[in-house]
Amino acid sequence: MSALTFLALRRLADGRFHSGEDVARALGRSRATLSEALKRRCLHLYIDFPGPEEEARIITLKVPELEERLRRQVARFVNGLRKLDVKKAPSIAETLDWARALVALGVKELDAPTIKRTLNIVLKYEEDIRKAEGRVGDLLRASQ
Repeated sequence: MSALTFLALRRLADGRFHSGEDVARALGRSRATLSEALKRRCLHLYIDFPGPEEEARIITLKVPELEERLRRQVARFVNGLRKLDVKKAPSIAETLDWARALVALGVKELDAPTIKRTLNIVLKYEEDIRKAEGRVGDLLRASQ
């Protein structure tokens, strides 16, 4: 049993986890494998990423200063990135970070140079960035 699993089981037994947020905070985004004993004591939910339309609505709520056309482009582009075989697909939080960065940079419309300059905001692994850089043109056309 790993130390992480032991610690989590111990906290569960002691009643120190009061919400799913407590469990998530304790385990973080660790790639450690959870033991069967811990898995039996946890509720596992799989929530898929939103579609581009729903993600555009989320961007509207969280980054209202992003222009509508760019908002739709960002949502479609990120949706395309998620379809690539990447190590870590961009989360909604990373989409929002990218949207905020584009606002700060004064970007009005996505173009290849801007995407390549800011791709590291959305993708966290160098191999994912390199993979996406080769597909920027296709993904950009699909996001129009």
